[in-house]
Amino acid sequence: MRRELSQGTGWNLSYVHSVGEDEVNGVWAPRTWDQRHAFRASITHKPNDWWDMNFGFEIHSGWPITPREFEVTPLANGDFYVEHQFGKYNADRLPVYHRLDARVTRYARLGGGMFSVYIDIFNVLNRRNVRGNDFGTSVSPTGVLTVRRQDDELLPLLPTFGLRWDF
Repeated sequence: MRRELSQGTGWNLSYVHSVGEDEVNGVWAPRTWDQRHAFRASITHKPNDWWDMNFGFEIHSGWPITPREFEVTPLANGDFYVEHQFGKYNADRLPVYHRLDARVTRYARLGGGMFSVYIDIFNVLNRRNVRGNDFGTSVSPTGVLTVRRQDDELLPLLPTFGLRWDF
């Protein structure tokens, strides 16, 4: 859905419900980048021919992941063995993903063409969006298992600066 609020200002909304699955060993499972629900919104303000400002927000359901289980087995020599097993393929989901982006562009005429300079800020709120997990394990001398989960995160707040000359 797209609407103009006033001269030079408009917004855009979209919502998608989708199911992406693959057949793995005769069983249907969500694709790795499956996003069941995705919502995007943006607002643009162009007060004149020389300035353009845009804010965009997106949120979607977490991507599928395969659960993991760990089990300690005592060995005859007194050591311990940690067994790592995968659960049902892509049966769990990561947390919800969302971010806010912003961009401001300034235009100017230059040598018969149009010159623009912009600053773009990806993930303005510096949201910690997770793309996967790594695990570390340790076993105490008495056989107590400790599992540490490390989230693999996507890009943090990332400002970029650019120049463009159309001639």
